[in-house]
Amino acid sequence: MKTIWSRLLVFFSLFLSFSCAEEELEKIDVKSVTVNVATVTLRIGETVTIKATVLPEDATDKTLSWTSSDPSVAKVEEGVITALKLGTAEISVKAGDKTASCRVTVEPTPVASVTLDQTSARLYIGETVKLNAVVLPDDATYKTVTWKSSDPQVATVNDGTVTAHLVGIATITAVADGVTATCQIEVSGIGDYGEDKDVFTLQRGLEGLDIVLMGDGFTQKDIQRGYYAQVMNQVMDSFFKIEPYATLRDDFNVVYINAASPENFDAVNTGSNGASNGKAVTKFSVQFTPYSTRLTGDDDLAHDYAEIALGNDGLRADKATIIVVVNQKCRAGTSVMHYSLYGSSDYNPYYSVNYCALGRYSQEMDEIMQHEICGHGFASLGDEYYYASSSIEVNYPLFEHLQSKGMYRNVDKYIDENLQSQGFDYPLTTKENVYWKALFNTVNNYESTEALGVFKGAYTYSFGYCRPTENGSVSIMGSGYMFNAPSRRAIYYKYLRASGKVQTDIFGTKEELSAFLKWDSEIQKKLKSSSAYIRANLSGGNTIPLAPPVLRSGHLVNGRFVTDPVLPRSSGVRVSGR
Repeated sequence: MKTIWSRLLVFFSLFLSFSCAEEELEKIDVKSVTVNVATVTLRIGETVTIKATVLPEDATDKTLSWTSSDPSVAKVEEGVITALKLGTAEISVKAGDKTASCRVTVEPTPVASVTLDQTSARLYIGETVKLNAVVLPDDATYKTVTWKSSDPQVATVNDGTVTAHLVGIATITAVADGVTATCQIEVSGIGDYGEDKDVFTLQRGLEGLDIVLMGDGFTQKDIQRGYYAQVMNQVMDSFFKIEPYATLRDDFNVVYINAASPENFDAVNTGSNGASNGKAVTKFSVQFTPYSTRLTGDDDLAHDYAEIALGNDGLRADKATIIVVVNQKCRAGTSVMHYSLYGSSDYNPYYSVNYCALGRYSQEMDEIMQHEICGHGFASLGDEYYYASSSIEVNYPLFEHLQSKGMYRNVDKYIDENLQSQGFDYPLTTKENVYWKALFNTVNNYESTEALGVFKGAYTYSFGYCRPTENGSVSIMGSGYMFNAPSRRAIYYKYLRASGKVQTDIFGTKEELSAFLKWDSEIQKKLKSSSAYIRANLSGGNTIPLAPPVLRSGHLVNGRFVTDPVLPRSSGVRVSGR
């Protein structure tokens, strides 16, 4: 019996071994996996199903595993691919130890159309209209609309809001993903812009603080379409853009007078140094000096126009700040400063004629206006930058006399051992004897806030003169974006005297200094937010300084300025540069 059971056990063991071997022989491995597409292009939100084929068909385990190299771009679930954002992703499928892949590119949904709610509009100068753009389809990827005007002088556009400026026609274009829509804007004038010698008041202020604007190279057509008026308003805004003029603005009386030229300027911009002269005939015959920013024109005719603009009041014209705007986009400007060298007043009461080009861009026009008119023309300030030179001929007696008459109170003599050795009997220049010495060690702390000091070089000379702050500016006489303290003091005093608020000579007294420090403490609080886009420049800087002012000393005879002889020079010796 035992033998039978032993035989059965052996037989059963042999049967199990045979069955296991048979199962091992029947397992079939995956040989390959392929997908039906190698690349797929989708747009965000779209889906596609790809198929995977596993060979051999009778492989033992044909389970598929799907993955994406960048699930944020495209995700995959059981072969269903969904596009999520722009980009590319590699979709992989695995069976056994074999893989296949498909590259998915998610591309933008293009804009099909852009339409505006208005295709044409009529505006008066100063009016606005809001244009609304509809971009289709709704799921377009790049739906942002950009706007442009075919003629920004006629009409500008900002985020769909169109503002009319000049008489004319401009096409406003809306663009989204390269697809465009347009609206034609026709601008009409709201009033009569007048003829030659017609006068318009921009703001009313005090007599004695008269600013008279006029243009050269503007034709009657420029006047009729409102371009002339637009430029006059821009010039006024440039004048009052920075301190301390921004604070004093409301006290100034500003008018402009139409001056129709036979032709527009045909000069050619020569970059940072003005323009070349053309052949155009213009009202004030303004000419460009080659390779310079200097301008010249008919000063007497400008004074005549200013007199008309001020109600045929010659006395007011004799004290006005006269601005001749040159209709040429270039860097050029010159102030002709009239003064009475032999007068008794401690400020310069005479008029200035200031020639100012439009600049190559709006910020440059600001620089020219603020330098020539705010600095030289009204305040009679000197240039704080200098030209490198091999020699100079100083005239300190004349310079001191100019300062006593309200001129050049932001620069001073600079005496060193070299000048003393050449016979100039003056003490060495220090903080204790420089012209702005009273501004050191005051409650306003100018040494800290503006680095007030004594810096060699000014008055366009590399030595022999000095300036109060390190950064002499191309645009203004102060440091960077503002007029420095000595310049502000001169401006404030000119304002007090010209407006009649102070009628006696008090410059340099304790009374005058105390009044300025109190007033200027409020101005100082505003300086950090005052901006004129000024580029500082010393000798060797990256911009060419504007031309020095032209000085005309004299007196009026029958309404005409007659030049007086100037004081003799201190010596005929030219001083060697170093």
